[in-house]
Amino acid sequence: MPVERYSKTVGDVITAVKRQFGDTSGLQVTDSNITAWVSDAQREIVVNNPEVNQAMVQFNAVAGQSTYPILTSVPDMLIIHSLHFNGQILPNMSFVKAQEYIIQTTDTSTASLPKFWYEWAGVITFWPNLNQSYTNGITIFYSKNPTEITSTSQVLSVPDSYFKAVVDFCMTQAYEMDDNSQMAQAKASQFETSMQKQANRQSSLDNQYPTITLLPEDNDF
Repeated sequence: MPVERYSKTVGDVITAVKRQFGDTSGLQVTDSNITAWVSDAQREIVVNNPEVNQAMVQFNAVAGQSTYPILTSVPDMLIIHSLHFNGQILPNMSFVKAQEYIIQTTDTSTASLPKFWYEWAGVITFWPNLNQSYTNGITIFYSKNPTEITSTSQVLSVPDSYFKAVVDFCMTQAYEMDDNSQMAQAKASQFETSMQKQANRQSSLDNQYPTITLLPEDNDF
């Protein structure tokens, strides 16, 4: 996997969009417009290309505690790529399959290690319940939500290789606001092409694993 560079700022996007749109004075497309679009673009990129914006976090595993409210502890977590327990990859089950398995089994005993984990409403559950604690026993590899934009000097949360995609997304919104559907469609197509190009680049370099996407509304339960 290549080492990605993060150097482009929100201000760089604003300059590029105004120049391409032909409105350098910002009479039609304002800085606040573009800043909002940059936020939307970054989230769209991270959701569709889950290898972007990677992070890792560790938690203690506590005996007798089977559930862990992950979004409460790590609110910027968006997509879980893999979960390791005590240094080993732990299989994931969908919520439905996990419930079916638990209902059908007659084994209600605890264990020193769980057999699998599942997620619902931003809460991770291990089965069976643990009878032993582990310091930093839970390691989660995930993609995080883009950082909230607070200034135009802020560095983008996506790598420089996605800069064109961010600009194309913003240009789509600018042309839609200008009621220029033809140019909006053209820029939307360019955005999708940029996204696919980067996704293909990543998939050719990385092994892909199933992922779990955590939605913001999950934390409302």
